[in-house]
Amino acid sequence: MYIRTKMISGLPYAYLVDNEWTSKGARQKIRSYLGRVHEVGEEVALDFLSTLKEPIGGYVRGSSRKKIVDELVLFELKKCGFSKVKRGYKKGRIRLDYGDEGFTKKIVLQINEGHLCNHTIQEIISFKAMGDEHKDGYALAERFVHAGIAIPKELFVAYFQKNHLKG
Repeated sequence: MYIRTKMISGLPYAYLVDNEWTSKGARQKIRSYLGRVHEVGEEVALDFLSTLKEPIGGYVRGSSRKKIVDELVLFELKKCGFSKVKRGYKKGRIRLDYGDEGFTKKIVLQINEGHLCNHTIQEIISFKAMGDEHKDGYALAERFVHAGIAIPKELFVAYFQKNHLKG
């Protein structure tokens, strides 16, 4: 499955689609509506690792996979210029809430040539290793790229080792 952006009344909307073979050839089948796509523009140069209060190893050992991904998502929002407001985050006309269940409304942010949305975040959190370290590492890295999350290399290695190599 992959994300397809479709223009409707001049606005972009994202869908999770799959190819299905029919007697007439391949056809796209929409599996899920993901939300309106918002381009968030340029990012400011910030370093996630400089925000950590402890070494990467200790941070990863003491954090769940979800907590790490949530903090990376919120860091991406900050890099893109989103400000914390009374309830959620805001940048220009884009307003969103991010909590325990991800974004509270269907929204897709186009960041780092990826699509940051509940689907891509969940793809990272729920990733299961298949046993081939090289293929698993590549597949997990691909999920971060698809979500538009720029994870530092050292953090990616520690995250991968904790959550996927040790089962």
